[in-house]
Amino acid sequence: MNNFSKKDRIVALIKQYSNGKNADFARRLGVSPQTISTWMSRDTFDIELIFAKCENISLDWLLTGKGNILRDEPTPSQLPSPSPSLEALIETNLNLSRTLQNLSETLENITKQKT
Repeated sequence: MNNFSKKDRIVALIKQYSNGKNADFARRLGVSPQTISTWMSRDTFDIELIFAKCENISLDWLLTGKGNILRDEPTPSQLPSPSPSLEALIETNLNLSRTLQNLSETLENITKQKT
């Protein structure tokens, strides 16, 4: 396990997320390349911005420099959500219609039995 300074973490982030290109990393974050250079020279960075823009990053690593740069498992919001096909939606709708029809018939039968 490594213990990185903030400057080291920025360098590692640039390598991980932008193939070592400062300008690409700056673009990813929506800041100027000068901002990245300033962070490096001052050994600081915007934790909230980086956490928001770098998917699957380990918050522990970002805060302390210890452990792995990436989380072991993505968060649910980072997992792709499957899109149901049109056929699946139609089938679901048909199943719901059948279920409602069956419930309606059952209620009708119960009502007839009581009278």
